Amino acid sequence: MKTEFSDSTLGIMRLFNNEEYYKYSVEVFSSLNASALKCGIEYIDEKGRLGYRTDHPYFWIAQTANTMVGYLYIEHYHYVKVGTPHWWISKHRENGINFLSMKEVKQISSILNNDELLKNLYKLMALSEHLVNNKNTQAYHVYKVTSDLLETLVGHELLIAN
Repeated sequence: MKTEFSDSTLGIMRLFNNEEYYKYSVEVFSSLNASALKCGIEYIDEKGRLGYRTDHPYFWIAQTANTMVGYLYIEHYHYVKVGTPHWWISKHRENGINFLSMKEVKQISSILNNDELLKNLYKLMALSEHLVNNKNTQAYHVYKVTSDLLETLVGHELLIAN
């Protein structure tokens, strides 16, 4: 008998079965985070400390994107955002079902335990849905990654119901 967790674990292994898709997903959430922060969420206070306006209407987008980058972290792959964004990879992995370690797969699958994050991923998908036909927009890429993740984690039937 399969459980929801084992189904999502296998789904994550299939979804992230190559370096290209993994890097694409991290880049989408990193870009989304940077775009949201540029809307005035970040500020420097009078003492020179970096702060965040948690009451800003787009704060949830930046927080969701940043949280997703954390869930998607894997060993040896670092997306450097200082200067021109680029990848620093200390050890490449072979593409295939074993691209991610079991620990990393379980880490990504644990998104299922974060109801707030799941709710926000559905909101992101809904916000970006109207631009899904234009592959040249950031919204298209946000929709693609969030819908892929939600379908993999929650399942097609539940995705349609929401």
